[in-house]
Amino acid sequence: RYFLRCASLEEAPPVPVDEGVESVVENDLEVDLEPNSGSPANVPKMIEVSGSSAFAAYPAISPRSGLLKRKDGDHLGINGVYALREETHNGAACWVQVERSPTESTTQEVWHIFRAADGLSWVIDSELHRAARDTPVAARLPSKVDDPTVSHCDWVPNSALRLARSTGTSLRGYAS
Repeated sequence: RYFLRCASLEEAPPVPVDEGVESVVENDLEVDLEPNSGSPANVPKMIEVSGSSAFAAYPAISPRSGLLKRKDGDHLGINGVYALREETHNGAACWVQVERSPTESTTQEVWHIFRAADGLSWVIDSELHRAARDTPVAARLPSKVDDPTVSHCDWVPNSALRLARSTGTSLRGYAS
């Protein structure tokens, strides 16, 4: 069996133009080519993240004490208070970690909450990037809302992760 394709070499007819109508229309359209530096007004200035916790794996020998230890808790150091940055990232608001729980984390990484470039999710990660769907991140919230604290979706892979608006006056025991 053979299938043959036929192609038409005809061109589209020209578009008729009324000679009495001016074909050039002038628009006074202003385009801002500078990156957006202002964050939306309806997002919180401070966000408190909680619920990042994991059970420890097999016991390991502590390098300082030489004893077998298992530690549960926020190994990544995601829990804490995040402040809104002046600059946006991927066209949306972005927060940077300013306070963390001193009892649960030993990491020195600074975490960010930002919108993925496709606008379909919020991301928590240690670096700002496009956060494509196939890019590994610390946590992802599949939601299109402008404020990640109001979403009712679960964070992946940690469904216990919670974001709440923070007043910033009480940092609930977090130290910088």
